[in-house]
Amino acid sequence: MHKIEGQIRGISRMVTDDRCRIDVLTQISAAHHALQEVALTLLDDHVRGCVTRAAHANAAQAEEELADLTDTLRRALRR
Repeated sequence: MHKIEGQIRGISRMVTDDRCRIDVLTQISAAHHALQEVALTLLDDHVRGCVTRAAHANAAQAEEELADLTDTLRRALRR
């Protein structure tokens, strides 16, 4: 996350310094990709942890976790 923060600060400086727009867009793309990787890591941790535990606990809890996961994916994919 610190690396991403640095990327965002760098993008802000690039815009302020009126740097080449293609270079700014390239950096925005890199920051976007880094954020996606963080999101995928969080999603993987959630599925391997919460959803798996719920599935082993009971069907109702598993259904609730899967519904939460589906809602999260639906919000993420709308963007």
